[in-house]
Amino acid sequence: INIEMTPLINTHFETTPMITLRKDTIDKYTLRNDTTDKATLQKDTIDKYTLRNNTTDKVTHRKDTIDKYTHRNDTTDKATYRKGTIDKYTLRNDATDKDKLRKDTIDKYTHRNDTTDKVTHRKETIDKYTFRNETTYKVTHRKDTIDKYTLRNETTDKATYRKGTIDKYTIRNDAADKDKLRKDTIDKYTHRNDTIDNVTHRKETIDKYTFRNETTYKVTHRKDTIDKYILRNDAADKVTHRKETIDKYTFRNETTFMATYRKGTIDKYTLRNDAADKDKLRKDTIDKYTHRNDTTDNVTHRKETIDKYTFHNETTYKVTYRKDNIGKYTLRNDAADKDKLRKKTTDNYTLQNNIDDKYTFRNDSADKYTLRKKTTDTYTLRNDTTDK
Repeated sequence: INIEMTPLINTHFETTPMITLRKDTIDKYTLRNDTTDKATLQKDTIDKYTLRNNTTDKVTHRKDTIDKYTHRNDTTDKATYRKGTIDKYTLRNDATDKDKLRKDTIDKYTHRNDTTDKVTHRKETIDKYTFRNETTYKVTHRKDTIDKYTLRNETTDKATYRKGTIDKYTIRNDAADKDKLRKDTIDKYTHRNDTIDNVTHRKETIDKYTFRNETTYKVTHRKDTIDKYILRNDAADKVTHRKETIDKYTFRNETTFMATYRKGTIDKYTLRNDAADKDKLRKDTIDKYTHRNDTTDNVTHRKETIDKYTFHNETTYKVTYRKDNIGKYTLRNDAADKDKLRKKTTDNYTLQNNIDDKYTFRNDSADKYTLRKKTTDTYTLRNDTTDK
């Protein structure tokens, strides 16, 4: 993606100060706050993946702010958004109006708290990054509700998508080339395979953020193990997280409902609202999708801790990466090959033989982005011969 040619939609909500991004330092999931506040967030500026806490403490979005990471399909008006409530990462299915979110209760990355305080979702409100908790606590999805990052459980249990609803982070279902992306529409979070495969996926490559729900490997969640993208709805602390189970993409709802976080538990995509060090993360609890705040607080990363979806801020503050740790879904700003990933990369989100090293890829010369067979962890992909 050419950063200079693609305009970024400004996500600021206040009048001043404007959260502008410099042309030469566009960090994914990060905002540069100009010369005096590098990698810091001012009090009145709301970044992506955070919730606006207005006077009524509702997670509402103003009408004139269209967030990034949404797609508009102008010709057929599919995956369009109504002017009143444009939420990130949500799709409108115009024909039958399924997978819509109600205007008054659109919480990003949060769960609806129904009367029973279970992590259930009503039929007409399907939130992202959440799982349907049926009676048996199996992570099954009904056939008429297609969530993002999930797989449709069709009859054949293949990861197919209906032609009508094109979700983000998924593949465009054109008439002739399914599971391919057109050459002129390269989304973020995908790899460019320049010479041979123009953003095509081979049959043996399994995309991340998808789950196979086979007969024997149902992605079940035990009551005492809280997985990512799920909120604990306990009796005493609704939409809160205990200190030992902090999930990503979730928000802590403290007493003041200001999206503040306790000092001990730093979640991904979240902001710390401490008194002295706002929007900073402590050195001992640095999660994924966050920045390391070293002694200079310049959003630099040490050599041994390169997080996913984060950028290295070198001395020149360009989005460069060191040669020995090139993260997946990142851009290299070298002179010759921008928007490419080097071949020798030990990325996250791949699966290795080690039990404690989930979501990492093998970097063999023959089969990159394949999964080894010895994986017994949750959120892994089965290596059966019938799996795509």
